[in-house]
Amino acid sequence: MIEAHDGTPVTTEDELRWYCRVRAIRTTSLVSDPFVTGTGYLNFHNVICADPRSDVRCSSPDVQLEGHELGHRSQRYWCYPVHDFCWEMLCYRVDTQLSISPKKIAHHLFALLYNTPTDGSGALSLSPRHHYGEAGPFQHLREEDFRGNLYNSDCFYLQHDPDEEFEFEFEPELALEFREGLSLQDISDHGSEDTRDALRSLPSEIIYLILANLPSSSICNLRLASRIVAALAKKPYLPQSFWSSRFEGDFEMAFVFAKRRTEIPPGLNDWRQVYLQVETMLKSSPLTYPGLRNRRHIWCMLGHILPALKLRLANESGIVDAPYSHCDALVEGKIQSGEVAGELDHGSTPPDLGDQNVSSPLELRKRCRLFERHALDWSKAPKEMPVQLGISFLHHDERSFISGLRLLSTSGASEFSRAGYINREDEQVIDLSPSDAFIKAVELNVTWEGLVGLRLILERNENAMSYSFGNMDVIGFESGIAKIDFTCLLSQATFLVGLDACKLVSLKLFEHASGELLPITESSRRLNGWVRYPSDPEENAPIQIWNPSMPKETESKQWHGLMPQPQTFNLFLDMDFGGPSGECLPSLCMVTAFMGDHPRVLFGFSFSYVDGNERHFGHKHYDHLGVKRHCVTQSFIIAGNKGELIDRVNVVYDKLKDLVQAVELVTNFGRQTTFRLHGNGAYSDDSHRSITTTNGSGPDSAITSFLVNLQSQGGHIRDFALRNVKYPTKNARDLLQKVMPPLEMSQTISSAKEMLSYPGGHVVTAAKLTGLRAIHLSKGDTASSRGLHHISGLRLEYSNGDYPLIMGQWINQFASMELDADERLTQITTWHDYTNRFNRVKFGPTIGMSFVTSKGTKRDFLLDKLDSKLCLKYQDNPFQTISSIGWVYNYQWDHVRFLYQPTNKYSTLIYGPTYREVPGYVVMDRLFLHNAESDGSCSPLGSIEVTFRHMGDEPVGISFIYRSGRMSTIGVRGERGISEDLEEDETLTKLEFGVLRANRLGSIVFYTDKNRKLTFVPKTRRPSPINAIHKTETHILHRLASAPASDNEVGTDRKHVASMPDEVGGFVGIWAIPRRTDGSLRYPMLGTIFEKTLTGVPSGGSTIEDS
Repeated sequence: MIEAHDGTPVTTEDELRWYCRVRAIRTTSLVSDPFVTGTGYLNFHNVICADPRSDVRCSSPDVQLEGHELGHRSQRYWCYPVHDFCWEMLCYRVDTQLSISPKKIAHHLFALLYNTPTDGSGALSLSPRHHYGEAGPFQHLREEDFRGNLYNSDCFYLQHDPDEEFEFEFEPELALEFREGLSLQDISDHGSEDTRDALRSLPSEIIYLILANLPSSSICNLRLASRIVAALAKKPYLPQSFWSSRFEGDFEMAFVFAKRRTEIPPGLNDWRQVYLQVETMLKSSPLTYPGLRNRRHIWCMLGHILPALKLRLANESGIVDAPYSHCDALVEGKIQSGEVAGELDHGSTPPDLGDQNVSSPLELRKRCRLFERHALDWSKAPKEMPVQLGISFLHHDERSFISGLRLLSTSGASEFSRAGYINREDEQVIDLSPSDAFIKAVELNVTWEGLVGLRLILERNENAMSYSFGNMDVIGFESGIAKIDFTCLLSQATFLVGLDACKLVSLKLFEHASGELLPITESSRRLNGWVRYPSDPEENAPIQIWNPSMPKETESKQWHGLMPQPQTFNLFLDMDFGGPSGECLPSLCMVTAFMGDHPRVLFGFSFSYVDGNERHFGHKHYDHLGVKRHCVTQSFIIAGNKGELIDRVNVVYDKLKDLVQAVELVTNFGRQTTFRLHGNGAYSDDSHRSITTTNGSGPDSAITSFLVNLQSQGGHIRDFALRNVKYPTKNARDLLQKVMPPLEMSQTISSAKEMLSYPGGHVVTAAKLTGLRAIHLSKGDTASSRGLHHISGLRLEYSNGDYPLIMGQWINQFASMELDADERLTQITTWHDYTNRFNRVKFGPTIGMSFVTSKGTKRDFLLDKLDSKLCLKYQDNPFQTISSIGWVYNYQWDHVRFLYQPTNKYSTLIYGPTYREVPGYVVMDRLFLHNAESDGSCSPLGSIEVTFRHMGDEPVGISFIYRSGRMSTIGVRGERGISEDLEEDETLTKLEFGVLRANRLGSIVFYTDKNRKLTFVPKTRRPSPINAIHKTETHILHRLASAPASDNEVGTDRKHVASMPDEVGGFVGIWAIPRRTDGSLRYPMLGTIFEKTLTGVPSGGSTIEDS
């Protein structure tokens, strides 16, 4: 959060604000010789203007400002910005304990900054997984958005000066009864003597000394473990020495007086009261002490980088001066077979320092760097003596990584060999006898960023032994288990480890022969590659990292990826949904795919079971231009309890990219679904860019697991294979029921044409609405692409034996509606939120739905207020019935449309005037001259009513009132309604719209065959230029009332006549597209509806119209 300065001269009288004062941590040449500049500022060209001398401020009289371009834009050096206050605080925290020079701190800080993953942009923004504290939501925001979002959040204090002065105002209510320590006799009444309490025998003075050196969190745990400590560690009894210790070192109040000891109140002798006062200040209103809150925030954030910085300082004699600058003889130039690694950006020969393309910003998107390699040589240890193996750990980025290995004598006095960064404060040690022990294998728990766990499998006298270090449990889907099989004497082995700035990122095993270091031989190596790419030689197959566990099968499987790109973090997922012998298949009820956007389509799968359990594999969100997005889901219901199984899987690969574009599941009941994205960028079935391969189960076998390979950087699926097990499926086909044929989606895609043109792709689902037995509704949550106030999808169940279908995304069920066997939906209303008002996309998430059935039952499902929401209405009419639903969606928008089927397959509806273009994404409101009643009859039109705007004379709604008493409206019902009745045999012949200036609707006039003129104009309208009719548009509704040919479709600028379309029958209704904001009528988005008889329709044919 650095604010750019306009470049005006800086003086001692006019100093920069604290968030404008910055320093540059930069190198002299490429990644060599880092240093820190003096205090300067960032200009509007992303250049830091500062003196190269670290002790010179920009306000000094002898300052010599130079430009330092951020990142690697100069192609000559690397440069990172840091607040001057943060730098001074970091130096204080390091220098007070280790007495380290600022240049040396800058040297190691640069290595850590260069080692931190970025989002790949030129600005080198840190990756989303990096720890931002509370500032994460403010990354990647524009300047104007950043200011508004920051000041409207709980983190507004982040811009307040952390060095602002504050005064202690001791309040009487904070004063507690105080006694300077207690003796053991003073607490004898706290219970009987507990012989298990080891601290009971210590004097109270020793206990207080122990407490003064423990973090407060550890004191709380000690109070729970010891009755004596619980009695002594009460606030009134703790001595001043304890309270003063809280303001030193790395304890919770050390930030208060750090770098400003002169501000300690003179003669201060009540540290307890100071502690309580600061605690009260931090708990008070956020507006009261924002600078103090920011000071604590910065102090805590520096605590995340300090362990790694101190570890480098403690090991600096054994590491290279600059990344890639030292090429050891052990380095063979690339990540090889048998080497396990995280996601490295330099798995090739360390580049020459004259290379101008060293580690571009795009390469720095990867999770770790390969700075150098070290060798842990077991042959250097005495062969006939036991030794100790020490594994060091570093807690970094909220995770513990292996940082180093070393061989010691059992007494710890001698060190025989070491590799990596040794951390004596966090080291796990075991005793070994390398002379007669054989290494059988090494298992590693590997994440993107490096190694977090190691298991050493040995054999002595045919007895297997296993030693585990660190965390061997997989961490979500960000890590996996890799196994390196290796057979040789432990005393002849060498562990070759790769290092980044602070931890191990790779491991490879070698064997010594005659004192010479050689790679392991083919006979002693078995890559755990029970699945292989057919195009790769076996000796070059990348080692596989498996999650959640390594497969037990040994048979060779074939992958089908067309262009498998080499990757160092080669993660595979074993999506075991059926169980080792298929025991889970009868309870499988749903498969859900998690999808992103083009070209990265598939990120994971989840499998749901009838008992409510769920197994998820893969990622539920993905990174889009540095911003985390939730995946959208597509679900497919499987009747596992009826014997339905996944019988075949068709996988679509991209020929040009290393990824899977679609997966089609086919069951033994003949049902199928395809997990894919439609729209801009989607593959085409006849495209040369993709190829389809088929994997299926044989007789008496079933598919129980999807085996997928993930692209390490993007997290999407790039290859796909299957596992089959023996399973009795011969009776499954006997249970086969009538399967509903797949619904034609062309109408759904046609209505979503504009939406599908947006990049990224969309999921398309469709289903019929006839024969419904129940409708279940799902809403979103905070961990999905739809929120708590959004309807995310529907589950449709049918009464005729058809299998349930999921429309949209099935996340959390919140409501249901049941229908009788002879009941159907006749009226549906949906409400949508807005997400994009300016780029012509009208669809937002769905926030409400209403259903009306043929029996008059109405159910409303509303999750938010409906004010100013987009409302879409669908209703049966004499010519059409609601027949199907199409639900198109992506991470942001829902395109929900209900489609109609004509009641007469030989007729269709024509919308006039035919020259008026209506966007395909809109839904028309329609009024018909006859209303379809619930008993199947049609009620004719009895009267017409027009209502007007509250603060104006514009018509906002037209209502048809039928002789049955029912009313239908297009637009909205306003005020001052004018109603005109129609005689039973009276026919409408013409419709005239009077238009005011600016295309505002001014009047509506109907003409009838009784020579009547039904005029709908407010009686209170005052004649004025603004209310004068500017032009008229006349629609011919009856052949007898047709205008002369010379006037048809031509007219003048003031008068326009639209004749009846050719070959149509009678006039049947009016259509309109209301305004989004208030739902009122608008010109010219309204017109007429005619019925047309089709010719040449085959017998038994039918047509389905879009809404």
